[in-house]
Amino acid sequence: MKDELREKETSQQVYDRYWKHLVEVNGVVDMELVKNELADYEFVLDQVPLVYCELTGSRVSKPNTYAFEVIREAQNYIEDSRNSTALDDIEMFAEECETKEELMEQIRDYLAEKD
Repeated sequence: MKDELREKETSQQVYDRYWKHLVEVNGVVDMELVKNELADYEFVLDQVPLVYCELTGSRVSKPNTYAFEVIREAQNYIEDSRNSTALDDIEMFAEECETKEELMEQIRDYLAEKD
């Protein structure tokens, strides 16, 4: 619903709904309040990309990215990391084990630990 609103709202509607009460006093824009809000917004614009990059393996960095896209990419990154780690571990087992049976036992134990 919020995403649908964002697509349909004009900048004036967004201002009236969100910003007006934060930056106006008695119907007049107070520049000190605007500066305070801009300073807060600048902080968000600086920090959000750092979090997005960390959570998504640098797959997302734009602050205006929808939350569902960041969440999807974070989940994909976590899954890809898990798969990569598992493959690395299995390759290590293959190098260490002398028989196929020993390798299979290592893999079974490994997978049992992951559950």
